[in-house]
Amino acid sequence: MLKTITNIVANPKLLIVKTMIGATLIHYMEDLLLLALQYIMPTILAIIADLVWGLQAAKCREERRTPTKAIRRTVNKFIGYSCWILFSASIGITYNYPKLPAIMMSIVFILEGSSCINNILEKRGKQISIEGILSLIGKKTNHEGLEDVIEDIDKKNNQ
Repeated sequence: MLKTITNIVANPKLLIVKTMIGATLIHYMEDLLLLALQYIMPTILAIIADLVWGLQAAKCREERRTPTKAIRRTVNKFIGYSCWILFSASIGITYNYPKLPAIMMSIVFILEGSSCINNILEKRGKQISIEGILSLIGKKTNHEGLEDVIEDIDKKNNQ
C-alpha cells in the first residue's frame, strides 16, 4: 500500500493517466447501465407473464411443478436476456447505434410473447402452427397462402 502511494506521488503523470482512464470507464459504465436498464425492466414483466402462464399450462398438463425449477428457469431467462441487452447496449454505445438494445428487447418480447400465447392456448387444448401463421400472413397480403409461395420459389430453383 505504501509502495503504491509512493509511486503515485513520485509520478504525477501516472496519477493523471489512471484518473482519466478510471473516469472514462465509470462514465461508460454509467451510460451503459442507464441505457440497458430501461430495456431490461420491461423484459422482467414479460418473463413474469411467461412464468405465470407457464405454471398454469403445467397445471393443465398435470405436470409435477416444483418452485425451484420454476425459479431456476426464470432466473436463467432473466440473466440470459439481461446479458444480451447489456451486450447490445454496449455495442450501441460504442458504435453510436442506440436502437440496438430496443431491437434486442423486441426479440425478447417476440420470444416471450410466443411462449405466453402457446401456454395460453395449451390450456384450451390448442396449438399454434408455423403453417397457420404463414397462411394467415398470406391471406392478409392477398396471397393464397405463403406455403404456396414457398413451394413456387422451390420449384423455380429446381428448374
